[in-house]
Amino acid sequence: MARLSIALDFDKTITADPRMFFDIVKMCQLYNYDVRIVTFRHAGGNNDDIALFNAGLGIPVIYTAGVPKWEECRRLGFVPNIWVDDNPAWIGQPIDEAK
Repeated sequence: MARLSIALDFDKTITADPRMFFDIVKMCQLYNYDVRIVTFRHAGGNNDDIALFNAGLGIPVIYTAGVPKWEECRRLGFVPNIWVDDNPAWIGQPIDEAK
């Protein structure tokens, strides 16, 4: 089975049901999937809620600082197979997939 890469939005996605998403991430970790929080937020802002959620998980957090999510992920070498986001417009769309 291929290793999945999963991008999870935080605001209005994980925050909609943090316990459920915590359990989902734990399950994904059992399958050795690459799960990361990808948020439109700035790294220098108040992100205590993200840190609290992530305390028992230790997954990477990508702060895009307003840059389209796919663009920042690609710059960092993270190419998600699955995006979970309440607002897909913030993911953006890679130029090669826009055709």
